[in-house]
Amino acid sequence: IPANNNTLFFLVSFLILTLSLCSVLFPLPDPEIVTVLSGQNVILPCQALRDKGSLRAVAWTKPDLQNKNVYLYRDGRFDPADQNPSFKNRVDLQDRQMKDGDVSLILKDVMINDAGKYECSVIQKKDLSPSTTTITLDLRVINSKVVLLDWPLVCIFLLCFLLLLLFCSYRKFKENSQCSNQPHFFC
Repeated sequence: IPANNNTLFFLVSFLILTLSLCSVLFPLPDPEIVTVLSGQNVILPCQALRDKGSLRAVAWTKPDLQNKNVYLYRDGRFDPADQNPSFKNRVDLQDRQMKDGDVSLILKDVMINDAGKYECSVIQKKDLSPSTTTITLDLRVINSKVVLLDWPLVCIFLLCFLLLLLFCSYRKFKENSQCSNQPHFFC
């Protein structure tokens, strides 16, 4: 079909406008951010849909690793066969019975290297066709050796110090002004 330049320009413009409008009306959700101090345990939340039937598999992965598998549950039990070695003996489900679809993961003794994106994929069986739900989380790890200041407390301390300094200065000024009216031996 022959098309002139105006028609092609119109079609390209229409597609760009439509894609832009769709990205505004239907934005991709930002991953949930979970923050933890290194050395502590953290719960990475994930909830399966309750009305979709029984759970067939739960896979926790970290996409930026060569071996992505953090935790894999299938055939009614934890499957450590292809687990990334850095997560060995450090991960477990918060609720092993997965009541109410809770497939949240406990990550123990968090390290700086654990920071990054995690995905929780749940495969559920409903009749013959399985359905998959995927949740993306962003784990941020703060080095526990870095001293964290409690800024509100620091501000209150500085304010009290400044008020005390102001009070002492005022008192000294008042004493000096009273001394100027008195003979020198009274001051």
